[in-house]
Amino acid sequence: MAVTISFDAKGSLAAGGVAFAEFFSELDGGGVSASEILGGGPLTLNPDTYTNFTFETTTGPDVSGGVTVQLTATTGGDPASSALVFYDNLTVVIDVMVADEPTSFDSVKALYR
Repeated sequence: MAVTISFDAKGSLAAGGVAFAEFFSELDGGGVSASEILGGGPLTLNPDTYTNFTFETTTGPDVSGGVTVQLTATTGGDPASSALVFYDNLTVVIDVMVADEPTSFDSVKALYR
């Protein structure tokens, strides 16, 4: 299934601090069928104004446990490492294909038997 993920982010990163956006296709009962670092690497942020990020991706083969968008900010081993990140306006749109169902009355009745 096609997925569009969009959000705004701003922040400051120093001495090994990074911000990432990740997408996971979750399995019922635990685990994932697919994961992806959106954009392929760390986000480039402006400390003063929000930047809009939009990513097009697809789900993994099994999403029986749902999907997760994980927005992270982490620091490195340097004592001066920092990551101050703000995220806002997250949207996730999944393009789901719906099979055509018969529309006759008998076909509808058969669905509820």
